[in-house]
Amino acid sequence: MSRGEENLAERLDKILKNLQKINFGSKWITIPFLALIFYYIFAYFKNNIADLQEQEFHFQVSKLLIPGLLIWAAMLLNAFVYHQIIAGLDSRAKLGPNIRIWFYSYLGRFFPGKVGLVASRVVLHKQHNISGRIALFAFYLETLISAITTLFIYLFSTIVFDYPFLQNYRVFSWILMVICLLAVHPRFIRYQLSLLMKLKGETQKLDYNLNFMTLLSIFILRIVIWGLLGLSFYYTIIAFIQIPFHYYPYLTGIFALGNIIGLLAVFAPSGLGVLEGILLLGLKYIVPDGIAVVISIAVRIVKVIAELSIIFIVYGIVKLYHLENSKIVTDTGKK
Repeated sequence: MSRGEENLAERLDKILKNLQKINFGSKWITIPFLALIFYYIFAYFKNNIADLQEQEFHFQVSKLLIPGLLIWAAMLLNAFVYHQIIAGLDSRAKLGPNIRIWFYSYLGRFFPGKVGLVASRVVLHKQHNISGRIALFAFYLETLISAITTLFIYLFSTIVFDYPFLQNYRVFSWILMVICLLAVHPRFIRYQLSLLMKLKGETQKLDYNLNFMTLLSIFILRIVIWGLLGLSFYYTIIAFIQIPFHYYPYLTGIFALGNIIGLLAVFAPSGLGVLEGILLLGLKYIVPDGIAVVISIAVRIVKVIAELSIIFIVYGIVKLYHLENSKIVTDTGKK
């Protein structure tokens, strides 16, 4: 093993040990945090159960197929966006392996949490000769752009939806939306990566090919992804109660907000409890309180089923592809 490979192995080992420490420490926060969130949701439901019994609402299982398919589409686009980021950081990256790695590592959001997601990407990319630091920087950029687009979507929802307490501040929403667009400029991204490298104590320069058009296309795709997820949220709601479609921008805004805060909450596996709490607060303005609790829980169930199902479908497709390739190689060898 060369000296460079030894240094890389040592750095990866250090990264994984630090991630394990973070994961161990976060467990002390996770349990009481989740207990508090679910106690709040249960207490809210208990206080509004009488209101729920008085309401007439329907439940149609068939309508939950549409949200599931929309989540599938959003995840496929997410995997493609991840490939664009990785390919921009390292030109050797290939589409197929990057998409597979994105889906496989997504399981880390469920167990042991976001730490598992990052650690699995580092290990899996190493198998394809992509360095651990590229995987870490890609995760950072993915999270950063997700946060920027979430803010953009939420600000847009404050403009098109009639928030009584924000009517006098819509000009600030427009200004912040412009800032969000400027935030994906290569100079800002370069500054962010340089700052991250300094914090990690790295001196080696990171060469990448993320120009403004690439970053802008990633930004637009992230907006489309949030749009698909917001639409899945809307269809989940109308499986229980009919609401006008003009609530769609508002629903997309609070769903994006709940997801990104759940992602940033390292102590909450897959944002468990965080997403439900934010959706519950947002739904209070458009549906009865009791139904809001039922919908926020239903959204989580639909989301988990859709996410896990497409991950296993991708896994099955990859296995079949490798099986077919191995048969072709075997048959060729016999000839």
